[in-house]
Amino acid sequence: MKRLLTLFSFTLIALSLSMAYADDDTRGFKTIRAKAAIEEALNKPAELKVVENFKVEVISNKGKKGVIFKEGEDAEFFVRLNKPGFYYVVGHTKNQEVELSYLLNLHHLEDQVRFLQEVSPDSLKKWQSLGKFTVEPPFGLESLQVIASNKKIEKLPPYTKDEATGLYVISKTITEGIQKTRAFKPKKKKTILSAEAVILIETQPNK
Repeated sequence: MKRLLTLFSFTLIALSLSMAYADDDTRGFKTIRAKAAIEEALNKPAELKVVENFKVEVISNKGKKGVIFKEGEDAEFFVRLNKPGFYYVVGHTKNQEVELSYLLNLHHLEDQVRFLQEVSPDSLKKWQSLGKFTVEPPFGLESLQVIASNKKIEKLPPYTKDEATGLYVISKTITEGIQKTRAFKPKKKKTILSAEAVILIETQPNK
């Protein structure tokens, strides 16, 4: 079982802002507003979702829409491609303590290979688990952004390892993190296809 930073810690991934406690309407309003802003940033431009006939999907063990995990629950995430290819995952975190975007470490390897996952012909249309995580504080909005290509991905967004958390940080603001990620998305060519998928979830205290 793995622990999370906000939701994911491999140290791993996240985006946090607690949904309103019953006695705090202001916090709830801020969370709804933050969620709307994050969704807008992640869902634009729409053409990034499916390019031609190459597709990537991401889902949780509770589905994809309106996903809520309570404190102490196990959260598991899965990625699926419809054609052979490669992908990497960017996590976005925002809560009362921190805001950042970072690369998800998928392997215990060195260099950028640790962030890349290959999908072979034998694994097509099969869900690959990113791991199981236990939901712990701080709570709020969590997001995974999956970037995939039918060719090996040679360049990743620049990052700096944060020694305090062990995370490979791209940016300390989510909007900039999303922009940097998309700037390094493989460019479309006749032989190169790319696609993107995102999932936005929420974690809450078990009250």
